[in-house]
Amino acid sequence: FCRIMETKPMVPLTIMVPLGGIGSRFARDGYSAPKPFINVLGKAMILWVLDNLNLAPADALVIVYDPGFIPHKFWEPIQDQYPTLSLVQLPGPTRGAAETVMIGLRGISKELRSRPVMLVDGDTFYEEDIVTKYREVAGGANGVFWFEDLQPKPLYSYIVFDADSKRITQVKEKVKISHHANSGCYCFMSGSELEAQCQALLDAGSTQMSQDAVGEYYTSGVIGQMIEEGHAFAALQVTPERMHVLGTPKQLQDFCRSRPQQPPMRFCFDLDHTLVTGPKVSDDYSTCEPILENIAVCRALYEQGHHIIIATGRRMRTHKGNVAAVIADIGELTMRTLHEFRIPYHELSFGKPYAHFYIDDLAVSAFRELHRELGFYQGSPRCTPAAAAAPKSPLAAAPAPCASKGISPSGWPLLLLVAAAAAAAGMLVGKQLR
Repeated sequence: FCRIMETKPMVPLTIMVPLGGIGSRFARDGYSAPKPFINVLGKAMILWVLDNLNLAPADALVIVYDPGFIPHKFWEPIQDQYPTLSLVQLPGPTRGAAETVMIGLRGISKELRSRPVMLVDGDTFYEEDIVTKYREVAGGANGVFWFEDLQPKPLYSYIVFDADSKRITQVKEKVKISHHANSGCYCFMSGSELEAQCQALLDAGSTQMSQDAVGEYYTSGVIGQMIEEGHAFAALQVTPERMHVLGTPKQLQDFCRSRPQQPPMRFCFDLDHTLVTGPKVSDDYSTCEPILENIAVCRALYEQGHHIIIATGRRMRTHKGNVAAVIADIGELTMRTLHEFRIPYHELSFGKPYAHFYIDDLAVSAFRELHRELGFYQGSPRCTPAAAAAPKSPLAAAPAPCASKGISPSGWPLLLLVAAAAAAAGMLVGKQLR
């Protein structure tokens, strides 16, 4: 006979990411995007958080945010990737994380509030499965994730717990009562109970001083209040090396420089007013000068193993969109300029449509600090080799002219001939299709 094993039913969770802060340290350091949408190695910070959560199909994902700091349209591409994501809007700035969480809980259904709730910081992600780790104890305890912090400065909130039972007995914000620092992931058996406890903390006026010397209502204050009432909180350890805090510009940049190899990405640079200036003599492109800061970014990305495309709309207005005529007119001079200024690339594309404005969800202004906008910095690791070579455009049919490889100008006429033929063929096909 066979033995039937009983399996424990999976506990559905509500995972909430409260985003009540304004990211002022990043704004002061020159970052233009709202903090959750700052690029980290080419990916929005919030996606590093969400992509590393091991969600079950029945789990609910909730983000609480202030539309005064993060316009709603920023969330559309996130919802494309997470269709069941629920968004709760704050009415304005809050007095701390506890108030942000309370408003967030009131913005979701009673059923989602009745579940165990995990609060996950929007600037910290984990490469170990914290969701499953809490799910395993969610039926019998609240939880706090912690890591060992041996340095002397009280940068976090800290806990004391029983070594045998792992039950937390004390929690303090920015007071180093132990080397057990809270990671920022707090878990509660009931969202409804958490909501009531947040309200009680606000009613009692129990604030704690922030790093900016402002009294705030911290989630750790809620936990301390609940511990005093006899609620059980389990200490759940995470490995520091598998937890990544991106809360300050320095932490973010250190992460980007120390991260193991990443897949290569494709970067498309405009040429004029991005990598080189406009002509210093009207209409004479031989008088363009290099924009060294942006060229340095282009070189760094190339050296890290990313795919560089340079697109230009030179002479498109003059030749009324005739790409073959554009290449015949300005192609060789353009490639000489790239060679002279040591601008590396894999593809060179003529024929960018002439326009006064280019509006694109992936656009980055050439006048901003590109390292901060892209999330790639000098010293970032090289990419892993591409799984497969990207398909070549007609303009890449000849060897790609890369300044670092010193391509001889003697190869340019052949490239121009191939490019012009490809452009002419494209125009012919276009006419036939019409």
